[in-house]
Amino acid sequence: MTWWTGDTLVVFDASNLTQRYTIAAGDTVAPLGPGVMMAGQLLVPVTDAIGVYDPVSGQNVRNIPVKREPSTSAVVPAVSGSRIFEQRGDTLVALG
Repeated sequence: MTWWTGDTLVVFDASNLTQRYTIAAGDTVAPLGPGVMMAGQLLVPVTDAIGVYDPVSGQNVRNIPVKREPSTSAVVPAVSGSRIFEQRGDTLVALG
């Protein structure tokens, strides 16, 4: 379970809601919205990419580049099958 604060993503253990770790904004990359699980990995919309994280440790595995227009709205991801969807303000975008 994730909670986006506006500049940090907080990840909780779903079974007891204890905090596991945070993914904070860095010098060049910041979380842009909540995370979503896909294929055993935590996907997080970050600046210019989708960050792929180990859901247990919070270790960044890699970043998948994504072009997004600058916005102040949250990027809210969802997964359906092999596709990733992002709601960016009033726009829904399918990736993959």
